Amino acid sequence: MNGFLNTVSDETRREIERINGEIDELQKNIQANDREARELMEREARGEGVFAARVFELKQKKMMLITEIQHRKVRINHLLLNP
Repeated sequence: MNGFLNTVSDETRREIERINGEIDELQKNIQANDREARELMEREARGEGVFAARVFELKQKKMMLITEIQHRKVRINHLLLNP
């Protein structure tokens, strides 16, 4: 694949790197959401309160972030196929 990337312009390569950086940030956000949801579920299991609404919000946000990642991957594929 490295050989294939050598055929794209420097501008396209920079754009792909920028998008990959965005994907990395989105993945970090997913991990943070997962941690928070897990902590809230553990607290709820210990009887420290009811956090179902917040856990639901975090799961919805995770799905949105996954969709954003997929969108960016499609953008990268578009850039690679249409230099």
